[in-house]
Amino acid sequence: MTAIGVGIIGWGFTAKVHTMALRALPVIFPDLPFDVSLAAVATRDPGKNGPAIRRAGFARVYNDVAALIADGNVQGVDICTPNGLHLSPATAAWAAGKAVYCEKPLAATLADAEAMAAAWRAAGLEAGRPAGAGRPAGVGPLPAASQVALMLRFLPAVARAKDWIAAGRIGRVLSFRARMVHGGYLDPNRAYSWRLNWEMGGGAMADLGIHLIDTVQFLLGPVADLTARSRTFVTERPSPVPGEPKVPVRVDDWTEIACELDSGAVGTIEATRAGDGQEETVFEIFGTDGSLKITAASPLFPQCFDRKRGDLVVRGGDPEPGPFTKAALTVYPPAKLTLGTHVDAHLAALHWWLRRMADPAWEIAMPPLVASIEDGRSAQSVLERAYIASGIKG
Repeated sequence: MTAIGVGIIGWGFTAKVHTMALRALPVIFPDLPFDVSLAAVATRDPGKNGPAIRRAGFARVYNDVAALIADGNVQGVDICTPNGLHLSPATAAWAAGKAVYCEKPLAATLADAEAMAAAWRAAGLEAGRPAGAGRPAGVGPLPAASQVALMLRFLPAVARAKDWIAAGRIGRVLSFRARMVHGGYLDPNRAYSWRLNWEMGGGAMADLGIHLIDTVQFLLGPVADLTARSRTFVTERPSPVPGEPKVPVRVDDWTEIACELDSGAVGTIEATRAGDGQEETVFEIFGTDGSLKITAASPLFPQCFDRKRGDLVVRGGDPEPGPFTKAALTVYPPAKLTLGTHVDAHLAALHWWLRRMADPAWEIAMPPLVASIEDGRSAQSVLERAYIASGIKG
């Protein structure tokens, strides 16, 4: 079988989540038509992180991103660095003919996201490149297999909602509410980090809400117009360097976007990192004939209210799964082998990415479930417009 070598850039929390998913993939799906090879990790501190990386199963540890990209055993480059550090390695990987799995959001700025999308499109023009240059024999054009880790699309509940909306189950969509609540950032003693920095990370909407922006556009269509409000509740934090003065914070702890879609539907997208004790992700969609409610706590089925029958279906009501549902269930872990919704969603997205690399023809029969680089750029555009509209970012 084809061996797909994965190289991860970064060794923070997200890189470890991806590693868990990659290691579990052949256990949960023993009939994979390819082998997963943990080829390498590039980290700023190989002396500190190297032993853990090797114990996790990776063959090599680099402190140089260029060396990882040049490694002939790496076909897919998984970028898990801060958002402001995505552009350079992604562009280099595509120039080397390799696929990219890029963490969200695509970049820290719209300008970088647009540059990444342009580089991806340019690399795709080289689809006729023969095997070699980082591409194993029999493997198709790898840059085209690139995607963004906007993995809420892979929740079967989201895929079912996509199919049910298309089938007219709730009629014409009128309005929606999407909300993601995380805690921990209300603690004023939490030290400053890259996630509190515009150049490297961004605030709550960039960190969390980008998932909701993408899911709204995936399920309901493009955002046409918007207004937004943002708040920073903790305006300075301890320096990560002991003894240094506190660092001012200007990114958002909370942002709400009020938007109108191309379809005419209206709704809100809210993201907060100041919701201690109320961790949740909820997406409600209201139509002329019913409503849908998707929650991270119920990743397999949305709740569906049928106004004509007066029935609330909490589970089931899916006698013949639609195309998006079938596609999601192809790559999503079965209920008895769950690793938790967060890891399951990453595993499904990575599963899709690897299958696209192993066999480009595989995806031809599939609906457009994946979040492409262009989808990431589109979500970044909405994010930037919202931050400018709220006045928190010039």
